[in-house]
Amino acid sequence: AGFAQVGSDCPRFLREVILDDSTENGLSNAERLHLLEWCTALTALPCNGLKEPILLKHYPERGANDLPNVHTCTQEVHLPPYESREQLRSKLLKAVEHRHDGFQIE
Repeated sequence: AGFAQVGSDCPRFLREVILDDSTENGLSNAERLHLLEWCTALTALPCNGLKEPILLKHYPERGANDLPNVHTCTQEVHLPPYESREQLRSKLLKAVEHRHDGFQIE
């Protein structure tokens, strides 16, 4: 089931965090660039933009205390069922902070 089917506001929370310029509630330009790198493995946005959109997927098997997961090859972001914008921002920044730590084998 997708976000809408389960009543999740995670896509809206993510959009609000990305668009918010305030350092306490949103992302700085550097953090946005790091988010792009975490999602796509690209260090800059291509001149013509991304060929494919970044896909958001509901990650119900994880809890709200877990970090989001990303698949850079397919540009998929798997979001656990976060209950607030603040919770999503906190977990997202933690995941992005560790973007160079290597691969997680599941």
